[in-house]
Amino acid sequence: MNFALNDLLDIPTVQTLLDSWDGISRLSTAVIDTEGTILAATSSQDICTKFHRINPTTIKDCARSGTRIQTRVGELTSPDIYHCPMGMIDSRTPIIVEGKQIGNIFFCQLFLEQPDEAYFIEQAGQYGFDESNYLEAVRKVPLCSEEYLRTNMVFLSGLVQALAEQGLQSKRQLELEREVRENEKKLKVIFDTSEAGIIVVSPLGMITFANRRMADMFGMPMTELVGTYYIDHIHESEKHAGVECMQQIVNGEMTSVELVRHYTRKDGTSFWGNLTGTRFGNVDGSMRDQIMVISDITVRKRAEEEKKLLEQQLRQAQKLESLGALAGGIAHDFNNILTIIMGGCHLMKMDPESAQVQIPTIEKAAERAAELCRQMMSYAGKSPIVHSQVDMGELVDDMIVLLRTTIPKNAAINFERTTTIPFIKGDTSQLNQIVMNLVINASEAIGDVEGEIRVILSTTKIRAGQPEKDNFGNTIPPGWYVCLEVTDNGSGMDDESRRRIFEPFYTTKFAGRGLGMSAIIGIIKGHGGALQLFSRRGYGSIFKIFFPVQLSETVRGKPPLPATMSSWHGSGTILLVDDEEKVVFVMKLMLEKLGFAVIAAINGKEALDLYQEHGDEITLVVTDIGMPVMDGYQLFQELKILNPALPIIIASGFGNSIISSQISRENVAGFIDKPYDFDKIKEIIKNVLDNHCQKQQLTHETTILG
Repeated sequence: MNFALNDLLDIPTVQTLLDSWDGISRLSTAVIDTEGTILAATSSQDICTKFHRINPTTIKDCARSGTRIQTRVGELTSPDIYHCPMGMIDSRTPIIVEGKQIGNIFFCQLFLEQPDEAYFIEQAGQYGFDESNYLEAVRKVPLCSEEYLRTNMVFLSGLVQALAEQGLQSKRQLELEREVRENEKKLKVIFDTSEAGIIVVSPLGMITFANRRMADMFGMPMTELVGTYYIDHIHESEKHAGVECMQQIVNGEMTSVELVRHYTRKDGTSFWGNLTGTRFGNVDGSMRDQIMVISDITVRKRAEEEKKLLEQQLRQAQKLESLGALAGGIAHDFNNILTIIMGGCHLMKMDPESAQVQIPTIEKAAERAAELCRQMMSYAGKSPIVHSQVDMGELVDDMIVLLRTTIPKNAAINFERTTTIPFIKGDTSQLNQIVMNLVINASEAIGDVEGEIRVILSTTKIRAGQPEKDNFGNTIPPGWYVCLEVTDNGSGMDDESRRRIFEPFYTTKFAGRGLGMSAIIGIIKGHGGALQLFSRRGYGSIFKIFFPVQLSETVRGKPPLPATMSSWHGSGTILLVDDEEKVVFVMKLMLEKLGFAVIAAINGKEALDLYQEHGDEITLVVTDIGMPVMDGYQLFQELKILNPALPIIIASGFGNSIISSQISRENVAGFIDKPYDFDKIKEIIKNVLDNHCQKQQLTHETTILG
């Protein structure tokens, strides 16, 4: 609410207050708003009215002082004492209401110490004042201590401020009452003309009030509808759910509901209604009544059901149509990755000394395979997106190295980048997918002829006055971006291909591209980025991707593993459970390398038997989820029954979100994603054991203290 000082004060009352205060304190006072307007004031001292303000010279000094006061009345937030140009003291203190300065109280024309009459005799001579009369006026000016002045300032400002606050409350009350009256008028109009049915239901479920539309919807007169029970109007198939919902509202477990209900009319026909209900309670918390608003959505409900059926049929047809393209694309990517891995292994067999060169390439290919699996899980909605600070320069450089070994040699990849590329916030696997799909798409556009793929990474700024549009006509917000540009001199695209390239599973190739270009645009949008596409038949294509830069982030490079982590070794026995023999073999070697003894089992049943036999020596359990005989979920529950404090790590390729839907995260000691990474395994196991030791120590201390 906007308010000014004169809106809140009864000015005549304030004037009477100041006049009375003048008789007590003899101090000249004034109440002035932030615009400099004097709202109430006592008379000024003779020295001002009979001398300073009538002299042509001194009145200019008074005017300049007044101008200074008026221009700064809204700036003051604490009491202020200052000298006037003619040698006296003025003071002011703010009037603040609800943190807002709305005016000031001035105390003017006084002395805080005995005046120097010689100064004023000199001043009388300077300005031509009658010395005797001027000194008499000087002696009439109030003389008080600074403490007395400040006491007056605090008291009077507090009194006026209290009056202003009281006036504000009165103003608000009047506005509230006026608003209530207006709302009542509006509510009556809405109630009478509403297209929705409205009823009021008592705690016993009886309809105590209804509008005409509600009576029409139930197919009975209003007089007949009032007095019936709401539950009796619900369709038999939903009566039980309706009773439970009403009981929860009466008990206060819910204060409002919004749902779709199936209702029955008086003649036996039915309709679908969208119900919004609000509970109103008494002071003691019990329910007074409930207001329900019901809209007939029968037509919409039927249309939605028909649309849902058609969509299901369409999705099924699209799945069947795209299955071959999807399988071919994924197989294409995996075959490229396996070619790198198998080729590297053969080269190491022939030349063991080449291991130093081949192993990093094989590791990167294996990581790419794991990322492709995560991408497929994410594409299917089975894996969460994990955002982190990403060095795009390093990411693109690594992908180019990998892609040079997979795409045909006739398509040369040239990578250019500016010196400094800022970090962006994103999901590494998804960003890798963008680079891979764009480069492979460019390679296939080149075909069997000699061609060039240019990959350019740079930093660019989009200015507010020069808006850029993305491929879909949307304005790209101004700011700094990391720009990834992939250009080829291949066949280019016609208008239809340019228009449809981002449709799911659209392809001009027989084998398809698996996840396709449609996945790219979804990933870009998920990262707050934008895409531009320039292509023409016979002239190649240019894809420009803009990723917003997190300017506040200064992360540069990945932190090294702490020395304590790199040299860490554990001890104790781990129960390892997995139905894949080769997985158990590799994982067992890793765990033994970390200093653990390992007991292995190939399913949950065997693991449970081994734990019952060796439970006293087992430190923790690492188990897979998908296994025969007894899966990881059931094994987890059984082990927790035997030992609730046993730390259990889940190892899976399904993604943490899938597992968390079956087992509470709080109960799982840790998650290890497949394929296994040695450093990650070490880090997770160390953290789990450290946390377990801390919990045991806390439990021990609690037991002793208890």
